Amino acid sequence: MASDNRQTIFEIYLFVRVIFALLVIGSIALTQIIAETILNINPLNLALIFLLLVSLLSALFYRGIGFYLWLFHIQFFFDLIAITFLVYITGSYSSPLIILYILFIAVCALILPRNALFRLSGTAVVLYGLLVLSVVSGWVPPYPSEWFPVTPGAYRPAFYNTIIHSFAFILTTILASIPAEAVRTSRAQIERERMKSERLRNLLYFIVIHLPHALLITDDHGNILFANSLAQSIFLGEASLRSIFDLFTLPVDKKSFRLRKMWQFQITFKNRIYSVRTHQITFERSERRWLWFFEDVTEDLKRIERDKIKEKMAAIGQMAAGLAHEVKNPLAALHGAVQLLRKGEVEESDELLRIIESETRRLKNVVENFLNLAKPREIACTKIRVKDLFTEIIHLIQMSPEYHHNIKISYQVFPPDLMMYSDQDKIKQILWNIILNSVKVLNGKGQINLEALQESEWIRFSISDNGPGIPEEKLKNLFQPFQESTTGGLGLGLAIVYNIVEHLGGYINVESSQQQGTVFDIWLPRKSP
Repeated sequence: MASDNRQTIFEIYLFVRVIFALLVIGSIALTQIIAETILNINPLNLALIFLLLVSLLSALFYRGIGFYLWLFHIQFFFDLIAITFLVYITGSYSSPLIILYILFIAVCALILPRNALFRLSGTAVVLYGLLVLSVVSGWVPPYPSEWFPVTPGAYRPAFYNTIIHSFAFILTTILASIPAEAVRTSRAQIERERMKSERLRNLLYFIVIHLPHALLITDDHGNILFANSLAQSIFLGEASLRSIFDLFTLPVDKKSFRLRKMWQFQITFKNRIYSVRTHQITFERSERRWLWFFEDVTEDLKRIERDKIKEKMAAIGQMAAGLAHEVKNPLAALHGAVQLLRKGEVEESDELLRIIESETRRLKNVVENFLNLAKPREIACTKIRVKDLFTEIIHLIQMSPEYHHNIKISYQVFPPDLMMYSDQDKIKQILWNIILNSVKVLNGKGQINLEALQESEWIRFSISDNGPGIPEEKLKNLFQPFQESTTGGLGLGLAIVYNIVEHLGGYINVESSQQQGTVFDIWLPRKSP
């Protein structure tokens, strides 16, 4: 990169030199035409022609062999020769053009590093000193000029001027090199940082392009600005970039989409199911971009379904054992009460009948719950407005004896007019069991949030609370029947929920953290079979 910079500077240097020489020659010619006389400026023309010839030869070498640093040094040396010649014809040690040395050194400070600049000023001192010494000593005859007369043998003024001007050359070198070197150091640092940023950008671009997941970047209106290779091959193909709202059927419209900074939902595209996560990034001037990550979860869902079948078969034995355990105790109580009645202990008949009635009711509940778990009734689909469903279930929960007014229940529906075609009673039973469990674990104070979100042909129901959470060891068997209940029930509520969700063609997931709460996510088809 540094070599490229020097090569560019060299080309500019040759170009400026040629333009300068041509302008001066043109100005001289124009002056002679206007004055209608031939001025005695042949030495000046000679110096300019010398510069043009040097520039031409340098350009030919440059075109023939390429750029080398010694070409630069030759240019500087011949320019110093030309300046020395101009000083010679204008009075040597008393010439007013000595200032050209200083100007030349100052200009070269922008190009050369400090060491090279000191070598340049040293060469200028040597050339100027040799010129003065040669003229004063008579080795070179002084140039005959009426304007700039020179007296050979004037050693004292010549020596004095040489010392003063040499000091000026060195001082100019020192003063000019300080800011130039600082600028050069800053430029080098900026270039290093630029190269580092460039390498990092290329690395990040390579990573993004070859991500194992499809990635799209859109603006705030959903227009696709970038697609990595996987997203290009899956979603776009040969088509050009377009709006993501035209490409997919999303659970929200453009206006509702911008209301949140992050979304997570599922879509179906060409018979494949993708889990989609979106993240909003805000730049300066409130400019926003959206990152869309697509993960193909089709095979994962199939594997989950196979695992569910295996778990269901394994749970049959546990269900039988649990049912036997739940039925054994009431039957034992009933058997004991009947035995006492047979013995004719009439004074305890009322208490015995109460026990028989209570245990009979308990057996009835166990059998009904088990029947609901084993074989839910047929699906009776109706058109359901999700917002009304939430409103009704919240009202029912608030009327239950377990509810306390310090428990706050809120809901959100995206889009607000979301509709579905399914069994309303079954969905109520799902929401009732989960929400009622949350109410019980909150112990009279807390927050429950309900959310329904359309995800392509699915609706995701989320029920979250800020309760104590579910212990990790219980999460693994949470939906198995006859588990130890944390709310005092038979341990069939969540098992029934799981069974109904599967019966409706959906699936359920739960996440919980100790002292942070629990989230139930339930995906149900918008149109149940």
